[in-house]
Amino acid sequence: MDGLSIAASLVEVRRAAEGAVVRTVHEPQPGVFLLGVFGAGQHTILLSPRNADVHCTELSFRNPERPSSFVMQLRKHLRGGRIRSIHQTGWERALSLETIRDDAGTRHEGRLVAELTGLRGNLLLLDAEDAVLGSLRNDPRNPVGHPYVPLAPQEKRDPRTITVDVLADLLAADTSARALARGLDGVGRRTAEDLVLLAAVLPTDLPEAFRVRDALDAVLASIEQPRPHFDASTGAATFYPPPTPAAPTVSFGEALDRSTRSGAAESPTDEDRSMRDQLLRAMARDTRTARALRQWLDAAETAGELRRRADFLMLHAPDLGRGTTAVSGEDPAGGERLSFALAPRMNGMENARAFYKKARKLDRGRPTVAARLARVEANLTQWREALAAVESGRDIDPALADALAPRSRGKQAAAPSSPRQFDVDGFMILVGRSAKQNDELMRRARPDDLWLHARDVAGSHVVVCRRGRAEIPSNVVDAAARYAARYSKADRRGKVAVVCTEARHVKKPRNGAPGLAIVTNESTLTVDLRETP
Repeated sequence: MDGLSIAASLVEVRRAAEGAVVRTVHEPQPGVFLLGVFGAGQHTILLSPRNADVHCTELSFRNPERPSSFVMQLRKHLRGGRIRSIHQTGWERALSLETIRDDAGTRHEGRLVAELTGLRGNLLLLDAEDAVLGSLRNDPRNPVGHPYVPLAPQEKRDPRTITVDVLADLLAADTSARALARGLDGVGRRTAEDLVLLAAVLPTDLPEAFRVRDALDAVLASIEQPRPHFDASTGAATFYPPPTPAAPTVSFGEALDRSTRSGAAESPTDEDRSMRDQLLRAMARDTRTARALRQWLDAAETAGELRRRADFLMLHAPDLGRGTTAVSGEDPAGGERLSFALAPRMNGMENARAFYKKARKLDRGRPTVAARLARVEANLTQWREALAAVESGRDIDPALADALAPRSRGKQAAAPSSPRQFDVDGFMILVGRSAKQNDELMRRARPDDLWLHARDVAGSHVVVCRRGRAEIPSNVVDAAARYAARYSKADRRGKVAVVCTEARHVKKPRNGAPGLAIVTNESTLTVDLRETP
């Protein structure tokens, strides 16, 4: 979520939470917090700094057996308190929730600050003097016991007050969507791309800056009165009608729930649904990339027009000083009349050079962008075929999940840093993603943990963490055996034999290949992959 999306979501959150009492605080997933509040009915507020998300949610979650120390601290200071206000800092991805609570005649004030900035996001608990009592992660900017230091403000333009002239200046300096994301406060990449597409359908006789200003006004009007939509093909939720086909939803919270259900609404053992959500995320990522690449290629078609403008300016450069916002006149080369906007901070010669530079950049980049677009479209075809297989109940290659990780530009995606984790009736089941992780699981497993592997075929090591409990229920063992079968090279059309023993009976031979293990005292389970898990 960008700053504008957070502002729209807070309209619904305030309606549900301001004046309400905090009843519960949970952290069902790392970095995902749920505040149960009771006022005009019961509501749940989802706060996820690392996912840059805040909204009223109807999703159901499985809460951990033991809350973290930070959750206990939040409960101590927030539970029973009445929410006095929830406000956003400008258009920043940061919000503040203030509570007040009377305890035996003593008034306690608390403040919860959520910095919704992605990987570096944080949740901080402050006292009445704005000193930090605790936080989700350690932050040198805000050590415990010191006054809270807010995020440094970004030097961007306020989208409510930016003028057409300043917009024209921004758009002349960079490609449209990137210029808007870099120059407008609260506007993220996805919103910037939508603004460009929304502006493209407006009357083309208007200069681009005027059309973008009109599109921006329409989006801003949807903040206080959200008109939420959800795009099932990309998994995107918006508080405004997007330029691409999307279904309207009752609330922005509902659209965000549908967008983020992969991390919340599914059962931890429902692997088909998990794979479906991973595919939807990959499709959303590559759809956004393909849209941006097509937009770039469309802009590349204007290279010739940019050169004509530059040639025209070279003839009239001495007469055009800084502050000139537009120019018009007859083109000597073609006899047509030209009329176009200029960047007022540059003189005529500098504007001409900028047009030449942009035209050269478009010409040079066209082959590279076209090739990348072809690769992205091939990926989209692969994801769609895999999604159709999952939704029809057919199995796909388990290794595909690893290929769904986002790729950085020009580089291969990094290998997953931790094994797959599943919670079945309170028992943690770990599934290795690679031979190296299989070795790591063997080293980490306690002697009485349960170890499983598909017999006589390559596959993942599976460990059921006993954690001192005497017995592991049969349904947990069955679920672990199914994971061992599914994440293996066994024939997925029939029955699979799975080896099962305590980890104390699994040894790695000296100088053995990664993932190789010697097993003793094992028993064998049989899993039929044709049966629904």
